[in-house]
Amino acid sequence: MFCLIRKHSQERSAESIVELFSMMRGFMLGIDYGRGWKPITAVRRHLSLDLDNIAYLNLIPLATSGDKIVPAFEDAYKKSTMLQLQSLNPDKIVVFGKGPYKMFERLGGTDQYDAHHVGQRSYRRDSPPVKRWLNK
Repeated sequence: MFCLIRKHSQERSAESIVELFSMMRGFMLGIDYGRGWKPITAVRRHLSLDLDNIAYLNLIPLATSGDKIVPAFEDAYKKSTMLQLQSLNPDKIVVFGKGPYKMFERLGGTDQYDAHHVGQRSYRRDSPPVKRWLNK
């Protein structure tokens, strides 16, 4: 999938974005929504988002449990996450979790992108204002 993102970044063609989103949609639909994906799926449903207009991205590729970030996080973020964000060029970003949002903010992501967060445990409470923001 990363090769498709890079290809789209270089080509910026309608065909490359169709191919990219087609693969991403197939990838997401093929995932076994087990324990780890249930919260993300619930948030997506609370925000009334379908798979045709969103992309999932691991914002913190080297995070460890408890939001303790390994020393190489910043480097991995710059070499992976930011490249993907630049290629996808999203209008809005919903970050799942307060910890990842704070890291995204600390690394300048919120200066470059319009972003809000939804808490893992508080998504029912957080969703209405985020949904209004998404629909603006």
